[in-house]
Amino acid sequence: MCGVYGIIGKEAKKFKKNFDLMGDQISHRGPDFSGKYVSNNLLLGHKRLSILDLSKKSNQPISSFSNRYLISFNGEIYNYLELIKELGLKKTGDTRVLVQILEKYQLKGLSKLRGMFAFAFHDKSKGSTYLVRDRFGIKPLYYLKQSNHLYFSSEIKPLLKISSSINPEEKIIHDYLNFSLIDHTNKTFFKDIYQLEPGSYLKIDQCGNILKKFKWYNL
Repeated sequence: MCGVYGIIGKEAKKFKKNFDLMGDQISHRGPDFSGKYVSNNLLLGHKRLSILDLSKKSNQPISSFSNRYLISFNGEIYNYLELIKELGLKKTGDTRVLVQILEKYQLKGLSKLRGMFAFAFHDKSKGSTYLVRDRFGIKPLYYLKQSNHLYFSSEIKPLLKISSSINPEEKIIHDYLNFSLIDHTNKTFFKDIYQLEPGSYLKIDQCGNILKKFKWYNL
């Protein structure tokens, strides 16, 4: 299962207590390892559940070989063995394959992936972070913009702990109760908390601003 969570924004490091609280709320998603990356403008966490790859080398967040890129990933890349050959790597896990594919091809590399995934991909050089979700939205990813910071998590519960006001999104509740509609929009049952839509990504600057929303399967 695994869990992805983090905070992006100016002086995000000052919100370390909120970050730790978020991690506690999704600790059940990854009992095998808890990893953190802390910088002034990004707090990035990961809760790992080891299934296919049991190596400690695949603990996350994990950096690319160049150390420029960083990823926290929830999911499985089904064709990672094929991609290992394409990259000329020795046997390794799908997380390593994913970060190297993104380093080599950038976001155009997403079209090479066959799998289910949601992840945060950070460019240390440019300071930008991408939140990405698989084509069919099998793996969840939610976000909240508050106090000039963007919070994200694999579950809504950590964001409810962060939100200064929790109010219902009545239109979404209405759609669900009357038409059994769910996940038909990026809105959730809670105002100001959104889900990343299937097959899309957000580009976020180091100040927590959303610069771009894009359907990546068009790449």
